[in-house]
Amino acid sequence: MALPRGTPPWLRPLLVALACGVAVSGCSLPYLADTAAHHLALLARRRPVAEVVADPATPAPLRDQLQSVERVRAFARDLGLKVDNSYATFVAVGRPYVTTNLSACPPDRFEAYEWRFPIVGRVPYKGYFRLNWAKREERRLRAAGYETYLRGVPAYSTLGWLADPLFSTMVSDDPLELADTLFHELTHATLFIKGQVPFDETLATFVAERATLAFAVAEAGDGSPALARLEEGYAEAHRFEALVHDLYEQLDDLYRAAPRDVAARRETLYMAFRERLHDPASGLTSPGYRAFADTPLNNARLLAYHRYHAGRDELAALLERTGSIKGFLALLVGRAAELRAAPLERIRTWLAAPPPAV
Repeated sequence: MALPRGTPPWLRPLLVALACGVAVSGCSLPYLADTAAHHLALLARRRPVAEVVADPATPAPLRDQLQSVERVRAFARDLGLKVDNSYATFVAVGRPYVTTNLSACPPDRFEAYEWRFPIVGRVPYKGYFRLNWAKREERRLRAAGYETYLRGVPAYSTLGWLADPLFSTMVSDDPLELADTLFHELTHATLFIKGQVPFDETLATFVAERATLAFAVAEAGDGSPALARLEEGYAEAHRFEALVHDLYEQLDDLYRAAPRDVAARRETLYMAFRERLHDPASGLTSPGYRAFADTPLNNARLLAYHRYHAGRDELAALLERTGSIKGFLALLVGRAAELRAAPLERIRTWLAAPPPAV
């Protein structure tokens, strides 16, 4: 995004808040104004991470987490991620999530309801700082016949146009989980293809996992207990991902066949999915994965998860060809224009041809 020359520094956050990360064209003026106001209010509460670490009033667990942030930023920079001044400041949000995202989908097909952003294009979710506004929009979409999914979001990115702060909602008990979150958001800042949110989210998830594994080796050493726990966590996530993907494919086939009893058949597939998640043979031990099955399932919820994991195989093959995360990112950034229409198809073309020059 190119801001006009001479734009005052104080005005830049307002313009970005209105034009990208969480504001959409076609929305009411009150929504745009409220979004910008909340974003600016958060920025006004920023404190340098070093200052928070040095503050005697900072709880020890938070101090320990924040002390790892600069190492993550340095590591990300070495990988070729765009870091600049992002995550050098901290904001205590004061609630479990910084925003709430709303997604919607028809009940008889996987076709995301989309909102249009002026800079990033069509996006299959909409962010709200006010939960009651999100619920109001959710009621409107349900009345129009859509299934919906409302979820709290711990972080959002201005895609590299501003120095993003570290929100308290991003901090967990595990420093490697925080590292994964930072790598994910920094990937968005490094490369974001307009109108290709499924690819953008899959890319950020993929890079975050590979970068966090590499960071764990650098921090704790190859063969360390911390690395082993991280690897098992990702392996379990992939097992869960495979089960969700299988359900998605079965439902997609069902919708395309369009039988008269689609609702009953869908519920049968849901029940089988729940049984598989609760089966000890699934290898899923985290309560979060079983909770996924025990909460109401619908197309919006499944599609919201699926968009973060579609295309992992192509990205893994491209990473193997380039030989490093840095080379992988350099290739994607250098040839980003070719990814605008159909990024995964373009990557498959690259893989079928001799290795492309960066």
